[in-house]
Amino acid sequence: MASGDTHISFATAPSAKTVIDAGRAVGLGVTSGARSKLIDYPPIGETVAGYDVSNWWGIFAPKGTPDAVVQQLFEATHRLLADEQVKASMAAGYEEVDPAESVAAFAAFAREEGERGRRLAQAGAASAN
Repeated sequence: MASGDTHISFATAPSAKTVIDAGRAVGLGVTSGARSKLIDYPPIGETVAGYDVSNWWGIFAPKGTPDAVVQQLFEATHRLLADEQVKASMAAGYEEVDPAESVAAFAAFAREEGERGRRLAQAGAASAN
């Protein structure tokens, strides 16, 4: 998009922000299932029922890492993401902050997302054949 070699792109909000802000592209929608708090574009799911694809990040540790260490990493990350300067800096780059409420909640979310990704990959492979 930035070089003008393509006319349409699905991109993460932070990577699209530069070309949108420079007037080289027009944002049409967001791929998340819900409206963004930071970008005023409609979710694709309002047009294509069930469409919901979002980027997310997590911190993972090797299997067998002591629970106390995992909890300490979780708490440190949670404190960092609650910091107003961090949230403002991330928002400036169109990054929304929505941390998990607990280690268990994040683990469940990551498992669900992994399963959803597996189903999408299988469906894509089946339709490609």
